[in-house]
Amino acid sequence: MIKIKSPHEIKLMAEAGQIAELARRACGELVEPGITTKELDNAARKVIEGFGAKPSFLGYGGFPASICCSINDEVIHGIPGSRKVQSGDLVKIDVGAAYMVYLAYKTYTRDAGNGESNLSKPLTGANGFIGKNLVALMLENYGFNVIDLGKDVPKEVILERLRETYV
Repeated sequence: MIKIKSPHEIKLMAEAGQIAELARRACGELVEPGITTKELDNAARKVIEGFGAKPSFLGYGGFPASICCSINDEVIHGIPGSRKVQSGDLVKIDVGAAYMVYLAYKTYTRDAGNGESNLSKPLTGANGFIGKNLVALMLENYGFNVIDLGKDVPKEVILERLRETYV
């Protein structure tokens, strides 16, 4: 049975979404060559907890981080750590915030640090609509298959196929 939400519940859901969006933006502003995925994680956690919410991924099934962060051919659910973002990396971030009893989820995908705004813009605009499978779907649609995604596909090949499509 679907429960119709009260105006107060809808307000809390919107607030959860706003918190997740602010954490997503904080991460997106920091994506540049040299930053570690753990630094992105710390930034998101600080924003989420600063608004009295909890990172919804942290501790879920033993997950050790506040965000999921995948680079290049890693499809989804990467664990943040000491890996540094390199110029031209395709960085995918998933952010979840639990506020009161509501969960909100946001994603961000960006080509880091080489000024390819024409590539970054379409990826960013689709975030939240397609969600965490965006990159996998895009790559599959432009000449890769699921088996390719599990292999060591050079980031230059991935980015070139995307540039051919969007630039």
